[in-house]
Parts: sequence; C-alpha cells; structure tokens
Amino acid sequence: MKIRPIGSRVLLRSLKENENEKMVGGIIIPASSVDQGEDDARNTGVVVAIGKKVDLDEYDVKVGDQVIYANYGVAELVEDGVTYYLTGADNLRAVLEDE
Repeated sequence: MKIRPIGSRVLLRSLKENENEKMVGGIIIPASSVDQGEDDARNTGVVVAIGKKVDLDEYDVKVGDQVIYANYGVAELVEDGVTYYLTGADNLRAVLEDE
C-alpha cells in the first residue's frame, strides 16, 4: 500500500530504533507509556512524501530530508513493520544536515 499525504501534511518514516519499546531495568515498556514531554529533539524522521499544498518556499523540505518534528498532531501508522508518522508541515521544526 502507498500512503500519500493530502493537503499540507507530510509523511515521515521513523528514525527511532525500537520505537515501540524501551528497556528499563530489564522490563519492556511500550513507547506509548513513556512520557515524551516537550522534547521535540527526540522526534526525528525522514520525509517520505509531501502533500501538494505544502508551501515548499516556506518549509524548505524535500523527500529524503531528515527532520525534527513536534510531539503533537501526529498520526502514527505501521505498514509492513515500518513506523510512519503523518503530521502537518507546520509541525516540522528543523532539517538535520551534514556539516
């Protein structure tokens, strides 16, 4: 199945390893149970697709860019064991670039 974002949304592929669980003292805790707080730096992904209404002059992102995105307003999708996030372009915070 192909996921195509509509409007001003962006589809991201997760960069987190083992995003579905964390080990604490040998106990597996689902990511949904861990408080994410306001730390956007933990949320990184690769842009997979961009909706047609995203203003590329304003957001300056392209498919393949690694980005940091905000915690809120994100829909999580799992397809063939790969975690994707669908979010509005206004939730993108930064593009990660090599120096």
